[in-house]
Amino acid sequence: MSFFSCYPGFSSENSTSSNSSPPALEEQLLQKSKTSERKSQNISVAELNFLNGRFGAISATAQLEVLDEKIKIWKKLEHIAIAELNLMSLNLVHEVRANTGKSFEGVTGIMKQQVALAEKSMQIVDQNLLEAVMNRNLVEIKCFEIICSFLI
Repeated sequence: MSFFSCYPGFSSENSTSSNSSPPALEEQLLQKSKTSERKSQNISVAELNFLNGRFGAISATAQLEVLDEKIKIWKKLEHIAIAELNLMSLNLVHEVRANTGKSFEGVTGIMKQQVALAEKSMQIVDQNLLEAVMNRNLVEIKCFEIICSFLI
């Protein structure tokens, strides 16, 4: 999903905004950015190393603890990605408004690329978060199957 499909006031062909409700869009993006920044927390180097670690054969309880911690870290990263996307979108809105009617498109082109990269970053974080949640669910199912096999 591109920036332009999310915000119908902008067109990717001519990069100009419609005058229907520019202040409302800007205010909405600013509020989203502020809300996301408040929710986001710093990610430590230890947390990033933890996300990339390999844990071999460990017990199901330990696997659940590891996956719970990974999910928590991916959720932090998700808030950071949301804040980054909102900030890049807001910067693009300001730049498009500043260059309305001008022939200079270099900065807006770069900013569109930054928004696209922020969207891609958001997709990667969401994909990894989903993967961690699915892995956790699989471990829970395996634990449940083991418990049920002892009861039979």
